[in-house]
Amino acid sequence: MTTERPEPTAEACPPWCVEDHALHDLPDDRRHQSEPRWMPVTSLRRRFLPGGELRRDAISEEACVLAVRYLADRETWVAIATETRQIELTPESAARLHAELGALLARLAP
Repeated sequence: MTTERPEPTAEACPPWCVEDHALHDLPDDRRHQSEPRWMPVTSLRRRFLPGGELRRDAISEEACVLAVRYLADRETWVAIATETRQIELTPESAARLHAELGALLARLAP
Protein backbone atom coordinates (compact mmCIF):
# COMPACT_ATOMS: atom_id res chain seq x y z
CA MET A 1 0.00 0.00 0.00
CA THR A 2 1.37 3.39 -0.96
CA THR A 3 1.64 6.24 1.52
CA GLU A 4 2.17 8.92 -1.13
CA ARG A 5 -0.46 11.58 -1.52
CA PRO A 6 -2.16 11.64 -4.92
CA GLU A 7 -1.68 14.64 -7.16
CA PRO A 8 -4.49 17.20 -7.06
CA THR A 9 -6.99 16.83 -9.85
CA ALA A 10 -6.51 18.55 -13.19
CA GLU A 11 -10.29 18.56 -13.60
CA ALA A 12 -11.77 22.06 -13.35
CA CYS A 13 -13.91 22.62 -10.29
CA PRO A 14 -17.54 23.66 -10.67
CA PRO A 15 -18.22 27.14 -9.27
CA TRP A 16 -19.78 25.72 -6.09
CA CYS A 17 -16.79 23.51 -5.15
CA VAL A 18 -14.94 24.46 -1.95
CA GLU A 19 -12.93 21.23 -1.63
CA ASP A 20 -9.15 21.26 -1.27
CA HIS A 21 -8.39 18.34 -3.57
CA ALA A 22 -4.78 18.11 -2.41
CA LEU A 23 -5.93 16.87 1.01
CA HIS A 24 -7.57 13.64 -0.17
CA ASP A 25 -5.63 10.49 0.60
CA LEU A 26 -7.49 7.99 -1.60
CA PRO A 27 -8.55 8.36 -5.24
CA ASP A 28 -12.06 7.08 -4.40
CA ASP A 29 -12.47 9.98 -1.95
CA ARG A 30 -11.72 12.65 -4.52
CA ARG A 31 -14.79 14.73 -5.19
CA HIS A 32 -16.10 18.22 -5.73
CA GLN A 33 -18.09 19.38 -2.73
CA SER A 34 -20.10 22.48 -1.88
CA GLU A 35 -19.98 24.15 1.52
CA PRO A 36 -22.00 21.93 3.89
CA ARG A 37 -25.02 23.69 5.38
CA TRP A 38 -25.40 22.27 8.91
CA MET A 39 -28.58 22.48 10.97
CA PRO A 40 -29.97 20.92 14.14
CA VAL A 41 -32.55 18.20 13.50
CA THR A 42 -34.59 15.78 15.55
CA SER A 43 -34.84 12.34 14.01
CA LEU A 44 -36.44 9.06 14.97
CA ARG A 45 -34.10 6.23 15.92
CA ARG A 46 -35.49 2.70 15.95
CA ARG A 47 -33.75 -0.13 17.74
CA PHE A 48 -34.57 -3.51 19.15
CA LEU A 49 -34.06 -4.11 22.85
CA PRO A 50 -32.93 -7.47 24.20
CA GLY A 51 -35.98 -9.68 23.98
CA GLY A 52 -37.06 -8.21 20.65
CA GLU A 53 -39.05 -5.18 21.80
CA LEU A 54 -38.92 -2.28 19.32
CA ARG A 55 -37.86 1.02 20.87
CA ARG A 56 -38.34 4.39 19.16
CA ASP A 57 -36.47 7.44 20.44
CA ALA A 58 -36.37 11.02 19.19
CA ILE A 59 -32.73 12.10 19.03
CA SER A 60 -31.18 15.50 18.47
CA GLU A 61 -28.33 15.59 16.00
CA GLU A 62 -26.76 17.74 13.31
CA ALA A 63 -27.53 17.23 9.63
CA CYS A 64 -26.19 18.94 6.56
CA VAL A 65 -27.08 19.38 2.93
CA LEU A 66 -24.44 19.75 0.24
CA ALA A 67 -23.69 19.12 -3.41
CA VAL A 68 -21.20 16.42 -4.39
CA ARG A 69 -19.71 15.35 -7.71
CA TYR A 70 -17.18 12.54 -7.71
CA LEU A 71 -14.19 13.25 -9.92
CA ALA A 72 -14.45 11.90 -13.46
CA ASP A 73 -18.24 11.52 -13.01
CA ARG A 74 -20.77 13.69 -14.80
CA GLU A 75 -23.56 13.46 -12.26
CA THR A 76 -23.92 15.93 -9.40
CA TRP A 77 -25.58 14.64 -6.25
CA VAL A 78 -27.47 16.44 -3.50
CA ALA A 79 -26.55 14.87 -0.17
CA ILE A 80 -28.45 14.94 3.09
CA ALA A 81 -26.18 13.62 5.82
CA THR A 82 -25.69 13.15 9.53
CA GLU A 83 -22.61 11.67 11.17
CA THR A 84 -24.02 8.16 10.72
CA ARG A 85 -26.38 8.28 7.72
CA GLN A 86 -26.42 9.76 4.25
CA ILE A 87 -28.66 9.83 1.23
CA GLU A 88 -27.48 11.15 -2.13
CA LEU A 89 -30.09 12.19 -4.71
CA THR A 90 -29.90 13.59 -8.20
CA PRO A 91 -30.82 17.28 -8.34
CA GLU A 92 -34.08 16.31 -10.09
CA SER A 93 -34.95 13.86 -7.32
CA ALA A 94 -34.03 16.44 -4.65
CA ALA A 95 -36.36 18.95 -6.37
CA ARG A 96 -39.21 16.40 -6.31
CA LEU A 97 -38.50 15.68 -2.64
CA HIS A 98 -38.48 19.42 -1.91
CA ALA A 99 -41.87 19.87 -3.58
CA GLU A 100 -43.41 16.89 -1.79
CA LEU A 101 -42.01 17.98 1.57
CA GLY A 102 -43.49 21.45 1.04
CA ALA A 103 -46.89 19.98 0.15
CA LEU A 104 -46.80 17.61 3.14
CA LEU A 105 -45.81 20.39 5.56
CA ALA A 106 -48.64 22.57 4.21
CA ARG A 107 -51.13 19.75 4.96
CA LEU A 108 -49.72 19.32 8.49
CA ALA A 109 -49.98 23.03 9.32
CA PRO A 110 -52.66 23.86 11.91
